[in-house]
Amino acid sequence: MVNLFKKAAIFTDLHVGQKSNSQIHNEDCLRYINWFIDLVKTRNCDTILFLGDFHHNRNSINIQTMDYSLRILELLDSVGCRMIVLPGNHDLYYKDKRSISSIKYMSKFKNIELINNQYSEGDVCFVPWLIGEEHKNMRKIKDRYVMGHFELPKFMMNSMVEMPDHGELKREDFGHVDKVFTGHFHKRQTQNNIHYIGNAFPHNFADAWDNDRGAVILEWGMEPEFVNWAQGPEYRVMSLAQLIDNPETYLNTGINFCSCSGVMLLRKFLPKISPKSPNALSKSAFALDFSSFTGSACLFSIS
Repeated sequence: MVNLFKKAAIFTDLHVGQKSNSQIHNEDCLRYINWFIDLVKTRNCDTILFLGDFHHNRNSINIQTMDYSLRILELLDSVGCRMIVLPGNHDLYYKDKRSISSIKYMSKFKNIELINNQYSEGDVCFVPWLIGEEHKNMRKIKDRYVMGHFELPKFMMNSMVEMPDHGELKREDFGHVDKVFTGHFHKRQTQNNIHYIGNAFPHNFADAWDNDRGAVILEWGMEPEFVNWAQGPEYRVMSLAQLIDNPETYLNTGINFCSCSGVMLLRKFLPKISPKSPNALSKSAFALDFSSFTGSACLFSIS
């Protein structure tokens, strides 16, 4: 049997159109793809694998979001290497079938293949978002690697919430394969042979203080290499007192833009926070000044 790839670049959970079709989020997606393509080229990867949730809204696609999607796919297709895409739950219109999805048009691109049903090639099994009783087939897989978009119990859905066991798919169902790589849960984590590779970049406050996101480089037969996107957006949760007392600890000095109203105002107040500023406010004065604009100063999103 000929192996499917020599070296693959893997990413997942882009969620184009998230945050009500936020242009800032869509621009983040575009910036990420440019970084990812550079990674593919510099690491001499011959295959790209995407593990689900390309779009965010499963009911409709905004026209501006669709424009970003096409630009992203054109960039990926232009790399020239084979790209295999799995649909995630956010890509599907129905919860109980995969007949309609927001990514069906991907197959029109020359180098992009959409896998809509369980499929094996080159000792790799591709499993889209499972529906019905399909989880019962996982123990029958005979390939070395499994790529999927799984909802497995006992893994962290985010930094605070563990996925409960509903008595269906279990990690033991994959105990007979070498490695499983999956999307769906956005926190990067590994248990035994199962790797949740993490979303492409932090998306919201469920990802606060957790910047281990990016991509995976998998050379056949070797251990996976997780690569972080260092220029991705970052999320911070803090009290106002913490922010004023230790601004260097909590603020990224390389802020390019802000993704929520609190931080947009915060940029205006940065000189007032810094203790080195001659115009620095006292803690009480800053709190009054800032809260008069926002009403709250507990959550900040920094990009």
